[in-house]
Amino acid sequence: KRYETEWSFSFDHLADTIGEGVGQVLEAAGISGDDKTKTSTFSEPVDGAVSAQVKLDLTIGATDVRASAEAESQSLIDAEVTHVGDVDFNVRSDGQRKLIRLGQTPRDFIGSARDTLSQARSAFTKRADLRWDVRLNPDVLLDLEINTGVTNNSLDLRELRLASFKLNSGTGRTKLGLPAAAKRYAADVNNGTGESAVEITDGAEVDLTLNCGAGAVSLLIQPGADVKADIRGGVGSVTIELPEGAAVQLKAVNGLGSVKVPANFSRTKNDDFPFGNNGTWETPGFAQAERKIVLNYAGGVGNLTVR
Repeated sequence: KRYETEWSFSFDHLADTIGEGVGQVLEAAGISGDDKTKTSTFSEPVDGAVSAQVKLDLTIGATDVRASAEAESQSLIDAEVTHVGDVDFNVRSDGQRKLIRLGQTPRDFIGSARDTLSQARSAFTKRADLRWDVRLNPDVLLDLEINTGVTNNSLDLRELRLASFKLNSGTGRTKLGLPAAAKRYAADVNNGTGESAVEITDGAEVDLTLNCGAGAVSLLIQPGADVKADIRGGVGSVTIELPEGAAVQLKAVNGLGSVKVPANFSRTKNDDFPFGNNGTWETPGFAQAERKIVLNYAGGVGNLTVR
């Protein structure tokens, strides 16, 4: 299935989504509607590093994070940022490991209720050129953390080598592609407000924690993946797409909403409460399968659909 790499970015859309408080988010990041747009580039060579801890604090704009092209493989990180305010780029070395942080420079937060939605939207609706384009080396083992603010996010990590991954998203839509790796790794995804689409690539071995936040969430698991996913529903629907023939176990404790599963799922335990559908379902041959998908779902407000 095709991974779409980018959503168009609109502050109008984001302002409509989150209501009051946009101004406070922007002010906390040190951004003013009168600030001039600048483009800055940042780079750090591999220089013998075999692993790296990379932290990206991507405050506002459209984000595009992915693996570097082969010709750029001598760089551990390359970034081009179109921004307002200041951007920090810090690098430290610890033997063959590098520690990198790229992000917006915070200023003292003095926001108050005077910064309303209308003021923030008026200041930023013409700022569609704000962007964070980040390329990471596909051969260096990464502990990667991404924190976003008011952003639309294209995070195609499918060609990277991850030891661990954490995403804390703020407001905006997110597309996330998680890779296969030499070893099983943990991915911690915490959504804020907005739609989210997560793909786990072919053959990946992942322990996924997914906190859904507010907005529709979809999880696509590709063939051959071995996945344990702990999913906490928020406000909005959750859709999980499974590969054909996968060995799957679903444990669901739903909130306000229904649970829909494929016809080949057998209910092995019924824990129904007065509201929602609760229980355990398995596909035929689950216990004997070598590679499995285990889904633990704690629902919020919205339906769970597995297909």
